Order: sequence, then structure tokens, then C-alpha cells
Amino acid sequence: MKKLLLPVLIVFCLLVTSKYSFGQSTIDARDILGDIKNGKDVSFKNVKIVGDLDLTYYFEKKYEEKYDMKKSWFGSNNNVVEEIIESNIRFENCIFEDDVLAYIHDDYSDYTFIASFNNNVTFKNCKFEEKSTFKYSEFYSKTDFSESTFNEEANFKYAKFRQSIDFGNAFFDDDANFKYAKFKDGLNFSYTIFDRDLDLKYAKIDGDFSSTKMTVKYDLNVKYAEVNGESFSKYLLNQD
Repeated sequence: MKKLLLPVLIVFCLLVTSKYSFGQSTIDARDILGDIKNGKDVSFKNVKIVGDLDLTYYFEKKYEEKYDMKKSWFGSNNNVVEEIIESNIRFENCIFEDDVLAYIHDDYSDYTFIASFNNNVTFKNCKFEEKSTFKYSEFYSKTDFSESTFNEEANFKYAKFRQSIDFGNAFFDDDANFKYAKFKDGLNFSYTIFDRDLDLKYAKIDGDFSSTKMTVKYDLNVKYAEVNGESFSKYLLNQD
């Protein structure tokens, strides 16, 4: 009996050692947000995330007294509440069943909640089944969305990327919005498929821009967009 008991205890200990054990394929977004809130780096591979990944922490902040969520009769000052994420974030081959949110605007109060990222952000070969919104977000370190699939509109309007950003081999099943986005140190759209519209109006791209085999099925809006100081259209002509 003692010989059987020891292996059983070893297996049990291995299962409870980590909150995210090897046998676990589904993760609650609230657990991930808790770790990020505590400044912990997060890294997941081959898992499914359920529940909204609200990186703005809007649903927590809306109940804090310092944010008056009651709109006055005279309007408001369009207050922006920014959450600075210090954690390194890495998701590889993961599925997000619900929204991934780095931008939320509360219409009732006119408060806008955004999330920005001080360290590396990786969503490699991931699938966003619902909304993915990074409007106004700033990415201060290397960022990677390569090989990922966006089922709903991907909103990166006004986003700023301080270092290189990789969307290579990504697939956008709905519209992709990069209007007013700024890319400070290169952008990779190689082999990227935009199955609907791609909006780059007013976008500014500095550094290496790779668009080899990029496909846009519907409208491509590059009005006033620039690549290294020249118009997007002129840049494309110079590549011929």
C-alpha cells in the first residue's frame, strides 16, 4: 500500500503546484487580469481564454468614487483614464472567446478608459473570436501579432508603436482600422490578408515597412498616410 501511495502523492502535488497546470486548457480572463494587476509577467500557450480580457480595468474602476460616472447636464471634460501595464504579456496559439479590450468609452459619463504597455506584448498565432480594441493604446516595447486571426473588426485607431510591430501572416476577417496610427520603428504586413477594408488614413510609418504579398480584398484607404516622410502612394510607386 505504501508503494502505491507515494506515486499518487507525487502526481497530486504536480497538479496543484501551479494555478495553470499542464492539463488545464481553459483559463478565466479574471485570473490573468489579477496577475497583470499585481505586476506579474504572463505567458500562455495552447490555451483558451474565456471572459472579457479588460486590460483597462474599466469594470473595476467604474465603481470607484473618484470617477463620477454620472453625466452632468452640462456635459463633461472627456476625461481619459489610462492604465499602464508593466507586465510582459505573451500569448501563443491561444483562443480568446470573448472581447480583448484596451479601450472602452463610457457613453453615459464620457470617461474613456485605455491601456498602454511598457513592456513586450505578444499575441502570436492567436485567434480573436470577438472584439479586439487597442484604440489610443501606446506600445513602448516590441509588439507581435503575427499569424493571428481577427474575426471581428480590429481597432488600432490612434495607436502608437514605439518599437517594431509584426502583423506578418495575420488574417483580418473583418475591417482593420489603423487610422491615425503611428509606427515609430517599422511595420511588418508581409503575407497579411485583409479580407475586408484596411484603413490607414493619416497613419505614419517610420523605419522598415514590409508589405510583401499583402492582400486587401476590399477598400484600402491610405489618404494622407506617410511612409518615412513620403506619401504612401509615392512609396508604393518607388517599390516597383
